[in-house]
Amino acid sequence: MIETARSFVIALTLLVAASPAAAQWTPVPGVPATNIFSVWANGDTIAAGADSVVHVSTDAGVTWKHSVKVAAGVTSIQDEWVRNGRLYAGTFGQGVFVSDDLGDTWLAFNQGLVGGIANSQLFISDLLVRGDSLYAATSGAGVYVRNLAAGTWQHFGEERRHQHESERRRTTLPT
Repeated sequence: MIETARSFVIALTLLVAASPAAAQWTPVPGVPATNIFSVWANGDTIAAGADSVVHVSTDAGVTWKHSVKVAAGVTSIQDEWVRNGRLYAGTFGQGVFVSDDLGDTWLAFNQGLVGGIANSQLFISDLLVRGDSLYAATSGAGVYVRNLAAGTWQHFGEERRHQHESERRRTTLPT
């Protein structure tokens, strides 16, 4: 009984002495207090996706640049990515957009992004760059991949399947 009471007092003392977790978080100066749906960082570059804009810092958060609206009707930027000075924004309902000037202007980047039920391929939930390819996870249409050097979006796995089919045709053609 005394040991249990001692453990309770020690636990209570530690709980009172511990600082609250909220004290460890502070708002980021320069980023508006609004819904931020995603954050991406690489080195000193940070990007945060909000409702219809992307906030970008290239100096580890010291200063921030706020993009113009990605497109009319966009209600959330679900993911963003910066690669070679190019900013990509995955939206919830309008697909992927790209900016070569960190958000001053935007262009749709949806060529080949087709085939989802009820246009679910346009509901981007995540973006990832691997090598020279951009991958987009969707909310209902699977994963798409696009070669950043050239090409359009392909449903992930389709490109490889088509490649294998053409190889099989080549090997079965009479000589």
